Amino acid sequence: MSWDAVLARLEALAAQVPAAGLAAVEAGQTPVLAASQERVPVDTGLLRSTGLAQQEALGTMVRGRLSYGNEETLSGWGGRQSAGFGGHGRRRQAGPIWANVGYEIFVHEGTSEPGHPPVKFLEGPLLEQLDEIGPRMGAAFQTALEA
Repeated sequence: MSWDAVLARLEALAAQVPAAGLAAVEAGQTPVLAASQERVPVDTGLLRSTGLAQQEALGTMVRGRLSYGNEETLSGWGGRQSAGFGGHGRRRQAGPIWANVGYEIFVHEGTSEPGHPPVKFLEGPLLEQLDEIGPRMGAAFQTALEA
């Protein structure tokens, strides 16, 4: 293989890295969000409907965020008001509605009502799947590069 062919192949792979990174982050997040959806306390369903997995490519860097809650909390990082998702990121919302909830942290940490233990509906699934997330992301990254 000639040096020019090697360089061309490396350039082609480099161009695929952001999309492969987004796929990898999404693969790491999706099962965590799904497990957290099973743990979110449901009264009206409003809190559950705000579960969100976000991915954003920033040049050659990719980042992701799992969250629940109001838009004000999210707007500082790729929320609906952020320009960061101008065609370079993906959003996956667990439920059909977007609403300002505002009490998600109190439910998560068990401070919404006296005597209620923490639910840890997002932190719990994340910690439980910690050993699986890296391999899942690596496999998704490799699959995206081979496509």
